[in-house]
Amino acid sequence: MNKKFKILFCNEDYGSLEQNIFLIKILSKKKLLDKKNSIIVCNSKFKERLQKINLSKIFSDDFKKIKKRISRYLAFTKIDIAIMGMSFKKNSLDFQITEFMNSYDIKTLCIQDFWGNTGNFNSKVFPKYLFVADAYANKLTKQRIKSKTIISGLPKYLIKKPLFHFNGKDKNENLLIVGQPKYVSATNEYLKFIDKLDYSNLDNVYYLPHPAETKSVLFNKKIKQLDRNNWSKVLSSKIIIISPYSTLSYDILFSSLFTNKIINLKLVFLVFKPEIYNYTKKIIGDYRLPLVNNKNIFQLLNSKNFGITFPKIIKNKYHTRLTLKKYFKENHKEKKFLINLIKIIRN
Repeated sequence: MNKKFKILFCNEDYGSLEQNIFLIKILSKKKLLDKKNSIIVCNSKFKERLQKINLSKIFSDDFKKIKKRISRYLAFTKIDIAIMGMSFKKNSLDFQITEFMNSYDIKTLCIQDFWGNTGNFNSKVFPKYLFVADAYANKLTKQRIKSKTIISGLPKYLIKKPLFHFNGKDKNENLLIVGQPKYVSATNEYLKFIDKLDYSNLDNVYYLPHPAETKSVLFNKKIKQLDRNNWSKVLSSKIIIISPYSTLSYDILFSSLFTNKIINLKLVFLVFKPEIYNYTKKIIGDYRLPLVNNKNIFQLLNSKNFGITFPKIIKNKYHTRLTLKKYFKENHKEKKFLINLIKIIRN
């Protein structure tokens, strides 16, 4: 009988939270997770999202307030590993708990939520292990952090089922603009640009706020702002996604490939020089986003040419996506991921 692992999960940001939720479900299904003695430590805004996850939880935005509680937990529970999230926020929960776990000589693992991203970890505070999506992520990442990088695939892509459902009956060509957190420096440039565009040739234009956005963002009247609790209804059989560098864009792409409906999707990444371009290089180590060499995925670097380029993208025919489907099947395998995880826990 396989030993069940005692794990402390930590999340400051939404993207990492979703990775860990998928991981918890997989480990539970495989009977590898000791639910009685494992725990989740995360931002208090995630209480509702975690209601159905049957583990002990500590909610806080301030590590100092929960430090004693975590110390008591560690005194009574000999955990096998701490699995951290990744955040850009200074002194995030992920950063401080990684530092804390390292001081206890407890194994620490972070699952990268975006290719090349190392969050706010630095040369002194970093997880012992870092799981990355693929060879490109590994190439970008191993130059930027002291953690041991392991090509594992990502938890949310291990089960080949859509993360979101599409409305196959909606034949309109919808445009979905994905929001970014305001604390990211390049977000203001991005928002100003999309606010002044002419969307008159599109059926419907929607804006999905980032979970970190607390106030409504005002746009021109053509753009309809979505409720995050009910946004996936706009995922039509023909859809264009605009963002600068969001993980959600790749999640929607993955879902479109593994749904039983015929979905035509285009991804358009606005990596405009200089601000968004420079910020992208800063956070992932390169301006080139993953999978942009595939048809139906576009990366635009020059805002001045957008008025010419974007209408051409809209008119371009949708291409078959067998190469993209093959990518997810070959790079994100449940067996490979679990072998890597079990190996580092048992070593």
